[in-house]
Amino acid sequence: QEPAPPIPLEYGSVKKSSLAETITAPRKRRRNRSNSDNAILNSSGDLSIDYDLDFDPVPPIPSDSLPPPLIESSSSSSSSSHPFDSLATVHLSESMVIPLPMKEVYVWQRSDEELEAIDQLRILVQEDPNYDPDVCDDCCLLRFLKSRAMQPDKALLQLQKYLAWRKDFSPQTIRYAEIEEAAKKKIAFYHFKNKAGEPTIFLHPARHNPQTRDLNQFVRFVVFVADSGISAMKPPNEKFSLVMDYTGFSRSNSDLELFKKLIAIFQDCYPERLGAVYLVKPPFTLNLIWNVVKPWLDKRTVEKVNFVDKPVKLLQYFDPE
Repeated sequence: QEPAPPIPLEYGSVKKSSLAETITAPRKRRRNRSNSDNAILNSSGDLSIDYDLDFDPVPPIPSDSLPPPLIESSSSSSSSSHPFDSLATVHLSESMVIPLPMKEVYVWQRSDEELEAIDQLRILVQEDPNYDPDVCDDCCLLRFLKSRAMQPDKALLQLQKYLAWRKDFSPQTIRYAEIEEAAKKKIAFYHFKNKAGEPTIFLHPARHNPQTRDLNQFVRFVVFVADSGISAMKPPNEKFSLVMDYTGFSRSNSDLELFKKLIAIFQDCYPERLGAVYLVKPPFTLNLIWNVVKPWLDKRTVEKVNFVDKPVKLLQYFDPE
């Protein structure tokens, strides 16, 4: 007896609960992980989720109402007119395919040691009441591990501090209307990328007035600018650069309270995010302080800091356009 022909499926006919359960099902550790935890690589190299899913049968779809041809493998023609720029493909059987729109996927290359440490840290942090699986993905966990010499126990303490800060500070809820007043002063803004492809945040300390600023609002403003730069990153880049233009700066612009607060936030909550720092026309006192503390700093940190005495010398690190 021949098997019954498969029933065509419409977009969205897969039960959400079944799909979610499938996506979060345990997966075999592998060296190639994508930046989406909802996908794995099949044997042919296609990005796919190869599980049997429960689905709701629907009546046959008239041929004139079927969606455009689907991209089923990497060998398909690149000139396909499929409405999505990139797809994750869920294979229900050899003859049934449902497309899932998703972001461009980059496959991260992880060593076995990194994957082992990531899994250990994930097990530990899952016990935290502020744990969020969408926040604590592989990339996030690895950044915290790298900042603590790949030691899961130490990385856990920093990660827990970050999760507590995220719940209290709620950086994900900041909207432009909230920080518009600070933004109009153009003290900080995200602009361009350097030659390494790192989104760049420009800071102009000379435009800052510590006597009139609202501390909490300004901190939220800087975090908003930083997150805007992070959202512009494309894998494999995970870092942003910082240009601090001290032109016109004087002691009246100094704000030690704000400086300490921002340093604490970025040190604890944004590990392994800073790619390079460019200090343009820094004051003489900053040069003196740097020469004193530099011998005590990690070599990687020292290599990130670049003193630029003339703005035109930024062309060493940025394209002219």
